[in-house]
Amino acid sequence: MIATDFHTDDTSCQKSPGGPYSQQANELHGASETKKETTRNTDEDDSSGKNVRGSYHKSAITNDGDFKIRAQLHEADDLLKEGFYIEARYMFDSILRKHPQSPLATVGLAAAFNKLAHKEKSPVLLDKSIEMFKQLLTVPDVPDELMITAGSKLAELQAFRGRTVEALKSLSTLADKYPENVKILRRL
Repeated sequence: MIATDFHTDDTSCQKSPGGPYSQQANELHGASETKKETTRNTDEDDSSGKNVRGSYHKSAITNDGDFKIRAQLHEADDLLKEGFYIEARYMFDSILRKHPQSPLATVGLAAAFNKLAHKEKSPVLLDKSIEMFKQLLTVPDVPDELMITAGSKLAELQAFRGRTVEALKSLSTLADKYPENVKILRRL
C-alpha cells in the first residue's frame, strides 16, 4: 500500500464528537504546527548547505509540489497508518481541493478508500479507490516509482473486482510507459 502524509488547516475533519480520535486529532494538530514551522525553515536547503530535498526519505515518490506540502501529507498518512481511515480520507480530500495536481494526495485518497472498503466490506468504496488510482494516470509530473506502484495497485484492484480487461489495459499502459520494468511485463 502507498501511504502519504497530509495535514490541513481545515479542522472540521479533525474534530469528531467525543471518542479517542478527538483527543488524538488535537494532539496531532498541535504536533503538526511544530512540523510545519520546522518545514518552513528547512524547505530546500538547511543552514549547513545540504540539500534537504535530496535527503528526504520519500523523495523517490515525491514531486516538487508535494515536497512543499509534505507536512500535510505526512499527517494524513499517519492517520491512515493508525487506522483513522475516515479522518485520513477527509484530510487527503482537503489537500486535493487545495492542490488538485498532487500525486501523493491522489494516491493517499485512493488508499484511504481502499482501507475503508476492506473494513466495511464495501464494493462501492472499492470502486472509489479504483477511480482515484485511475485519476492518477491523468495527473502530470507523477514520479516514476509512484506511478508504477499505484498503477500496479490499480490493476490488482481491477482484477479483484473481476475487471480483467481493465486490469490488462492498466498494465499495458504501464508497460508502454516503462518497457524496461520486468515486474510489469511479467504481470501481463
